[in-house]
Amino acid sequence: MSDSHSEYQYDYSTRGPYGAFRRTSNAFGAAFIGFLLFIASFGILYWNETQVDSSKIANKAYVINAEKEVPNSNLENKVVMITGNVSSDEEIGDNLYLKPDNLIAYNRKVEMYAWVESKTTRNYEELDGTTVKKTTYSYNKQWKENPQNSNNFKDSIEHENPIKRINNDVKKAESVKIGDFRIMLKDFDYPPYERLNLSEENIQLSNDITIASNQYLFMGRGSLQAPQLGDTRISYTVIKSGFSGTALGKYNNEKIESYFDQKTGKNLSRLFKGGIDEAVGKMKTEYTQRLWIFRGVGLFIMWLGICMFFEPLNASLHIFPVVGSFLSSIAGVLTGFISLIISIVLTAITIFVVNILKNIYVLIGVIIVSFAICLYIIKIVGKTRNKLPV
Repeated sequence: MSDSHSEYQYDYSTRGPYGAFRRTSNAFGAAFIGFLLFIASFGILYWNETQVDSSKIANKAYVINAEKEVPNSNLENKVVMITGNVSSDEEIGDNLYLKPDNLIAYNRKVEMYAWVESKTTRNYEELDGTTVKKTTYSYNKQWKENPQNSNNFKDSIEHENPIKRINNDVKKAESVKIGDFRIMLKDFDYPPYERLNLSEENIQLSNDITIASNQYLFMGRGSLQAPQLGDTRISYTVIKSGFSGTALGKYNNEKIESYFDQKTGKNLSRLFKGGIDEAVGKMKTEYTQRLWIFRGVGLFIMWLGICMFFEPLNASLHIFPVVGSFLSSIAGVLTGFISLIISIVLTAITIFVVNILKNIYVLIGVIIVSFAICLYIIKIVGKTRNKLPV
């Protein structure tokens, strides 16, 4: 049996003049939604531009060099950044295969070789205006952390997934030490995990599982290179103890605990690999990336909204027999390009205005400069009038 098949749905109500009228009527609903998206894009851009750069808050934190300083009461309730060697005295394992070790955290990733259903939908028009919706269902086997429930497949008889036997798991140490300072890790963001190279030194083997490579444990009837349906592979990523790192948090009772900034409402507690400059630089990079991503999101939503606003115009072209679909496609390309230009200009203006409004000093400067320009123009106009003959 083929692992893909297609279904077709025909909408004959879109043929002829009546179909064009019906399209145009429906397009006005799309235009209204487009107007709402257009308005929403300004809200997204405003929200994004008013977010606080957390690296600026970190720059104001009290810096502690753990190799030279010890806990003292003068630090109580201060936001601190502490740097030094990060160590853990906790033994962490998963009670299955990973032997206990001085880890800060581990992540067990369990994947099953399972059927995956993918659905693609394409809408097109025939020459007489009939709208055709083509839906194709495809099936192939992949390694999946969360296998799909095959009962929900369009074709579930030939593509039945077994139940996943072992679940993913994450475990983290309650605290670490940097010098003489205890870092309580609850609500802290962690540095990136690293792949654990598997061997008999760190893995407890059993009868049903083998070390198939330095990255994967394997369980099943096939092999890692040629798996069968229901086979399982397991990998681990960890944060090992003993690296040079930096923690950002709040000093409380001789410990560094999580810090929630009241102004931004954000949890800024972080554990980084590297020194203070690297930690602050990473926060700055994250802020910049997030800023530009949401600028792109705002631009896209604005562009989509403007395109949808032009939908009644595109839909009305279907009144022309045979060539209506072609004319509508051409108009769609033109309106899409025009919408993009408008969106870029409006997005740039919005970003510029919001950044002026949120910075009081820049706003005052703009007002002063604008006032000076107005006075200068008035002065020039006054001199010109005096020179005119009476």
